Amino acid sequence: MQVEPGFRARGRFRTGCPRPGRPASGRHESPSRTAYTGPDRSRAPGGRHAPRSAPTAPRRPHATRRSAHPNGAAVTGPAFEALRLRRSHSKHTDEAPSRAELEELLSAMSSVADHSSLRPWRIIELRGEARARLGEGLAKAAGGDREKYVAKAKRSPLVLVIVVSPRASGKVPLWEQEAVASGVAHYLGLLLHEAGWGSIWKSGSAARDRAVRKALGVKKPEYLLGWLYVGGIPERDRKPKPRKPLDASRHLTAL
Repeated sequence: MQVEPGFRARGRFRTGCPRPGRPASGRHESPSRTAYTGPDRSRAPGGRHAPRSAPTAPRRPHATRRSAHPNGAAVTGPAFEALRLRRSHSKHTDEAPSRAELEELLSAMSSVADHSSLRPWRIIELRGEARARLGEGLAKAAGGDREKYVAKAKRSPLVLVIVVSPRASGKVPLWEQEAVASGVAHYLGLLLHEAGWGSIWKSGSAARDRAVRKALGVKKPEYLLGWLYVGGIPERDRKPKPRKPLDASRHLTAL
C-alpha cells in the first residue's frame, strides 16, 4: 500500500504484480481455450480409436506439484509463486479487466478467513468519469487543485475502492472485520496478478477523510481502506522486481 501524495500515511501494504508470460496483447488467455498438445493419436495404428494407455490415479483437487528448494525445503505451486513475484505497478496501459472478470475474481473471496462469515466488505468499481468523484474528494480533503487530483484519480482505467462494511456482532470485534476486508484487498491483488493485470494500493489520511467518503457515497459505519489502481502492465514493467531477502529468524519465533 502506498500513500497518495499530499496525504499522511495510514496503511502499510501495497499490491499488484505482473503475470509472467502474459501475451503481448495484454489479454488473458484462459487455459481452457488452449489447444490440445498431447500425443497425436490419429497417427497411431487405428487412428483416433487406437488403444489408450492405462489411466493414472486421479489427482486430489488441492494437491500441488512440489519442487526442491536449495536448502532442502519443499516449495509448492502457484500460490507461492504468485506471492513471491508480487509487485506494485504505478503505471498502466488503457486496458482493464471487465466487470464479468472482476465478478469471477471476487467469487473466490468466499474462502477468505472470516469469523462468523460476516463478509464485512464491499468493492466500489470506478471507470470513466466515475473516477473523477474520487479525484474531487481528494481535492477537497487536501484543499488542493481539483484538476490535479482528478487527473491523479484517472491515472489508471480502473479504480477499485476497498470498503469496510461492519456487521453487528457480539463476538466479532471491528478489528477482525477490518482484517477480513484487508485480506480481500490482498487476495484481489494476487488474483489480478494471475489474470495478467497490474495494480497498486493507495491510501493515506485521505482514506479516512469525510470529503472522500462523501464523494464516493460511503456513509458510517462504513469506512475506506484505500483503493487499487488497476490496468494493463506496460511492456517495460513486466520483469520481476528484485527483493531484499527476508530474514525469517526475525519474523518466525518460538516459545
